[in-house]
Amino acid sequence: MGLLPAMHAATPPSNWSLDAIELVLQGVRYHYPHSQKVALADISYTFGPGTTAIVGPNGAGKSTLVKLLTGLLAPTSGAIRTRLSDRTCVPAEQMPKSVLFQEPSHLHLTVRQNVTMRYERTPEEDARIHRALELAGLGEVVAGLPDGIDTLVGAGFGGRVDLSGGQWQRLALARLIYQDAPIMILDEPVASLDPEGERAVFELFAKLRQRIIIFTTHRYDSIPQDTPIVVLVDGRITEAGTHEELLVKGQHYWSLYMTAARPDFAKVRDSRTHHFFQVGSDQGLETTQGREEPVTANHSRSSDRRTRGAVLDDDEDSPILAT
Repeated sequence: MGLLPAMHAATPPSNWSLDAIELVLQGVRYHYPHSQKVALADISYTFGPGTTAIVGPNGAGKSTLVKLLTGLLAPTSGAIRTRLSDRTCVPAEQMPKSVLFQEPSHLHLTVRQNVTMRYERTPEEDARIHRALELAGLGEVVAGLPDGIDTLVGAGFGGRVDLSGGQWQRLALARLIYQDAPIMILDEPVASLDPEGERAVFELFAKLRQRIIIFTTHRYDSIPQDTPIVVLVDGRITEAGTHEELLVKGQHYWSLYMTAARPDFAKVRDSRTHHFFQVGSDQGLETTQGREEPVTANHSRSSDRRTRGAVLDDDEDSPILAT
C-alpha cells in the first residue's frame, strides 16, 4: 500500500486494457452531504490485476466504496488514481470502467443493443457480441431465440421473449465483457445466479487476469480460494488477505463468516482483549489463538469447505443500472 509517486501528466495509452496495472486509493474519506456520519474514513488500498472481493457487515460502507470506485461519487478527501505500466499515474476517472450493479436494468431492446448499448451497428461487432454472450454463459440461450441476437427481449414493448432473473444478470455480464474495459467493478455479481452460474462467473474472472476486477459479495462461500479479500467495517478497512489467512487471524472476517455459516452463532467482542464470545448457542467452544470457535465435525480453519449463509448487504441504496 505504498505512497503514490508524484503525479505526472500521462498521455492516454493506446491500449488501456494492457496498460492499467493498479487502482490505488490513498487516504480516501467520504461523508454524505448534510450528514455528520463519516461513511468512509482513511481508505488506503491498492487493487492489482485479477480479482479482489470486498466484504463487510450491513452498513459497513461497501456501496459507498463502489460508488467512489465507479466515479458516481467523488471523495471528500484523498485520491483514487490508476497506475500505468510506466509507473505514471492518472486520475481514476480518466480510465474506462465496466460497471455491473446488483439489479441491472431490464432494457427492452434487442440482445444486440443490450450488449453494445448502441442503436448503430459497427463493423465486426457480431463476433464480439457472440464471444461476450458465450463467456457470460448465455450463448446457447440466445442461439435458440427466434431472431438470435436481434431478438427483442423483455415483457411488453413488443418483446417476443422474456428472460429469467439469472439470464438478465448474464446479459448484463455480457455487456460488461463487451466493453473490454481495464477496470471491472461488480456489485453482488452472483446474487441472482444458481451455483452453476456462480462457478461460470468466477471461471470467467480467472480468464481475465490482466483486468482489475473488484466485486462485493455477502456470499462468503462463493469467493474462490486464494482471492484477495478486503474487509470493510464501520467505514474502514480492518483487514485484508485470503479466506484461509483471514480465518486464521480470527478477527472481523472470521466473525462474519461464522455468522453467515451459522446464523444462530451470535457473538460479542471484548473491547479490551479483542476476543469473540459466543452468545445464545448450545454448541461447545474451543479457544484458539485468542478467539472462541464452535466445536463441530464439519468446520475447520484449514478446510476449504464453506457453508452457504446470508449476511445483509450495505445500507445505502445502490443505483439500479449496468453501464
